[in-house]
Amino acid sequence: MGQALPLLLGQVPDVLRAILPDITFSSFLVALVVVTVAPVLILASMGHRQPSGWPAYALLAVQATILLNVLSHLMAAVKTGGYVPGLFTALLINFPFSMLLLGRAWRDRWYSGKAMVALVPLAFLLHGPLLLAILSLASQLIPRF
Repeated sequence: MGQALPLLLGQVPDVLRAILPDITFSSFLVALVVVTVAPVLILASMGHRQPSGWPAYALLAVQATILLNVLSHLMAAVKTGGYVPGLFTALLINFPFSMLLLGRAWRDRWYSGKAMVALVPLAFLLHGPLLLAILSLASQLIPRF
């Protein structure tokens, strides 16, 4: 992944590259840990209750963001003409689990239809500005290596 990061960043449009922080492999790993641990902490706050309230909705928002990330891996693979790191995980784990969880939430009406549809723009916000903020903070906190 360390060697692929510059190649992937080279695929970013110039307009976005101008606002992106200087992303190193180390800052990428820190951001990956943050976005992995956050849902676990949200889940832990729920205990053994039925899915409801803001913690369950936050988990659905994270899962919708992961589903959006699957699409970004697919687009990156198409754009580069081959495999990109994380593609198999995205397709074999993240996609089916996202469809299972989001499908169950929709089918069992955990939230209203409007709340479920609102996950789409929320996923774009989480995958875009929030992820850039996490990467930026990680880039500032982690020394280069």
